[in-house]
Order: sequence, then C-alpha cells, then structure tokens
Amino acid sequence: MAKILFNTRKDKKNLQRRDFITKTLSEYLIPEDSIILEVGIGNGRFGLLLAEYFKQYLGIDPDEEYVELAKKNVPSNADVIYKLGKAESIPFEKQVEAILFANVWHFIKDTSAAIKEIDRLLKKDGVVLIIEPSSNRNTWADERLNKNSEKFDKQMYERKISHLRVGKEVLLKQKELEIIEQGELGESNFYVLRKK
Repeated sequence: MAKILFNTRKDKKNLQRRDFITKTLSEYLIPEDSIILEVGIGNGRFGLLLAEYFKQYLGIDPDEEYVELAKKNVPSNADVIYKLGKAESIPFEKQVEAILFANVWHFIKDTSAAIKEIDRLLKKDGVVLIIEPSSNRNTWADERLNKNSEKFDKQMYERKISHLRVGKEVLLKQKELEIIEQGELGESNFYVLRKK
C-alpha cells in the first residue's frame, strides 16, 4: 500500500494548524526557549510548519519510510532530530517542555506505556497537546474513509471510528495526566494535558 502523504504546503489550512498549535502552547511555555517532541511525525508536516518556532524539534515515527520522508522536509533554519520509534518506547533521553500528538493518539496500542514515556520525558511544568480527528468529520486524508469516495471502505471506516472512540475514552479516564484545556479545532478535538 502506498503511504498517505500529508499536505506539507504552507496553505491556509496548514497555517491555521500552525497558528493554533503555537498559540495554544504559548499559553504554557515560551516556544523559542522550548524543546518539543512530536510523536507520529508521518512525512514531516508539523515539523516543517513548527520547527523554526522552537529551540529544538524532536520527532519519532514507527515507520522508517515516513522518518526518511520527514527528514527531507526539515526547515533549513531549525534544529530538528527525527528518529524511528514508538510512543510506548521513545528513543530520546532529554526532557522536553512540550509533547505533540497530532492525529496519532488513537493509533497507540499500549497507552499505559505511552503515558509512562510522557512522564519520563516531560519536564515538570511541560504540557502535552493531543489533537485527534473528530469522529463526525467529513474529509479524511485516506480516500477509503471518505463516504463519498469510490474507494470508500465501510469496514475500515467503522474500525477508524472505533479506534477514535476508544482513544478518547482512554484519554479521559487515565489518571496520570490532568486535562487542563480541551475543545474543538475544525473537524478535530484537542486536549492540553499536564502532569498531576
């Protein structure tokens, strides 16, 4: 199967995403003085949009091909390090001020292990920003999830919705991190969390 390549252009939608993330995180930290870790970088969309605003931008993905694609999308004026890795076992030792999960929380198999990694890497006053697709969104990056597409796969769509529901339930029920802000962002939901 071909990789889903996420739009890396600095178009209106991506600039709105960038501005939302930087504005939200700026309420809790000073980006240019902060190290951020993105879990699930894909082909590097958010790193390309955000890295220049942070002291350092770290990122991981469990897919080697995505990591290599992301490395090709690194801004020249930013300190970026991408590695192969999973949320349950992050291959970085340095502590960070922010951790970003952009549309990946529902893919994590062992959220308990991921939360332990967050606890290990997040500085005392650091924050986690989780952005997840809304289950009632109209458009998806993968055509097979779009109901009006000739390639629509009902079983795949139902599995995606189930994963989103379970991911949200786990996030709301976990006890290690406090949700300090939550809301909607277009066809997505977001959560800002901090260590308790």
